[in-house]
Amino acid sequence: MNETNNKKPFAGRRVLVAALAVVLTLALAVGAMAAAGVFNMRIREADPEETFAGPLEPEMGMPIRWDGAKLVFTFDGPAECQKIHFKPGYMPYDIAPGLSWEEDGGWYGRITCEGTDGCASGQPCLIEARYAPQFVDGGSLLLLYSDDVSDIIEEEWNGYRILKFGSHKANPNFPGGEHDVDACYYIMYQPEQGYILTLSSFEGNLDTLEQIAKSLEIEPTAETVSSADWHDHNEFMDCGVG
Repeated sequence: MNETNNKKPFAGRRVLVAALAVVLTLALAVGAMAAAGVFNMRIREADPEETFAGPLEPEMGMPIRWDGAKLVFTFDGPAECQKIHFKPGYMPYDIAPGLSWEEDGGWYGRITCEGTDGCASGQPCLIEARYAPQFVDGGSLLLLYSDDVSDIIEEEWNGYRILKFGSHKANPNFPGGEHDVDACYYIMYQPEQGYILTLSSFEGNLDTLEQIAKSLEIEPTAETVSSADWHDHNEFMDCGVG
């Protein structure tokens, strides 16, 4: 009996030491992620009455306000990251039927929204790069112009966090009669490097967007972007294409 009773406190100490070791390991892991500059992305559904206000706009005398958001993406992490350059390695013929990929014009500039005025109109697919430092200072990336979002599919691929979903918007007051809009979104988020690639389309589907996304040729540039580069730390995404 005495021998058994003497063992119990020692066993309890072993459990306590093991628990403390787990806590310490987790703390060290979190600290290591912070030291390594890892970004964290969270996603939630917006409250129907929620409003997102930007900074004061001198020309308007008031801040820009966004309301009617469906999804809200927020980020934590360092205040800067490296800018990237990207180019699709694959594009279906029905999206880019035999047109050029020159970076000074053609479909490359329009689809990637790089260096082309009015790029977000008239093409069936849009690919955009955003950077987490824009949003780390209390900002949000918003999905607007949506009444309903399908179940979000989350995956991991090649170091990316992947989000896939569809969106529906009813337009009963559209000129000429009711005109519902269905869109699909494919988001590639790189938590270590802090960039977010969004692919969206009115005419394509998620399988097509995934093929395009996984063909992207992505290269870091010598340019660094920081939180201070943005006047407004809120931004919205929608297909922006027709």
